[in-house]
Amino acid sequence: MEENLDDQQVRKYLAGELKGDELTSFMELLRTNETLKSEVQGLQDLELGLESLGMDAFRDRLNQWENQVESKGRNVFNIRSLLSVAAVIVLLVAAGIFLFLPRSTDPDILFTQYYSPYEDMLTSRASEIDEVLQEGMFAYNSADYATAVKHFNNHLSTDSPRAASWLYRGISYLELDDIDRAIESFENILDHPLLGQQAQWYQALALLKANRLEEGKSLLLEIGNLDDHYRLHDAISIYQALK
Repeated sequence: MEENLDDQQVRKYLAGELKGDELTSFMELLRTNETLKSEVQGLQDLELGLESLGMDAFRDRLNQWENQVESKGRNVFNIRSLLSVAAVIVLLVAAGIFLFLPRSTDPDILFTQYYSPYEDMLTSRASEIDEVLQEGMFAYNSADYATAVKHFNNHLSTDSPRAASWLYRGISYLELDDIDRAIESFENILDHPLLGQQAQWYQALALLKANRLEEGKSLLLEIGNLDDHYRLHDAISIYQALK
């Protein structure tokens, strides 16, 4: 019974469905139960491998096997481990390569793995934004981040809506390796109704880059409790890697 309960929690955790106290309790269990932690990490690595090779159909079939095993009341953890090994063998044969997916716990490496500049969501609506912000986005899209910051700073001194400037200013500072100013930028819009989620994600990454790990993990856990957050699964994965 205990194993089946844990299995259900593992499934929900990997699917990003654990929330609130249930997620917090499961995180604590992962911290104290090395066997469970090792198995979850192995399943996450398998998931990454399947995704990287585009083997969605095989992953779906693996899930079907697991559901059948669970419905028969067998030891799901042991069966899943065997299926995971079998899946890796199939991947090796199908891809013809050795798949090795180390799980780093180094904040700088995690930052590099998960960070990329946020796409330009503004210039397609150029008629709706003012000229100063347009100039900032042009520099941003050209990877001229120092110039972009100047334009965003100028825009922030106006009476126009400024949330976008805070976001792209923060990302520009990340690109310039000015982490403190990046964090300060994101802090201004963490609760913004349209860009708050993006600010939260980049703020969490910036905190990792600044080696402010406890603050970063706290924010990642907050993101993990938001059902509709656009980086929900990534936030949970990084949080787990840092445990």
